[in-house]
Amino acid sequence: QGDPLSPYLFISVMEMLTHSIQVHISSKQIKILFMGAGSTSLFSTLYAYDIIFFIDERLQNLRHLKVCLDEFFSCSGLVMNIAKSSVLSFNMDSQVLSPIAHEMGWRQGQLPTTYLDIPLQTKDMTE
Repeated sequence: QGDPLSPYLFISVMEMLTHSIQVHISSKQIKILFMGAGSTSLFSTLYAYDIIFFIDERLQNLRHLKVCLDEFFSCSGLVMNIAKSSVLSFNMDSQVLSPIAHEMGWRQGQLPTTYLDIPLQTKDMTE
């Protein structure tokens, strides 16, 4: 951080992670989410040093995502900040999500919350 090349290095390294996940998506090991009537797919957003994944919350999908992340961390030398990482679900009961988060070694988050100061919630926003 602080080096003018940091953003470019981050992008280059994150492209490796994105490619690995896309391989798992192509082989149907990870199922991503489709949003809206046009069936737009979205599986991750990366900004600065943050990343958020949008995948089907079935345990097998999370396990494959964790494999991708573990391989990425092993190759890159980077580590995940567990204190700032969590599993969220827009439609899964917290009693079902809790053991999944525990198995993954991640904290269980709760909605509503914010990501990069953008509210994440399941209900329509009102003034």
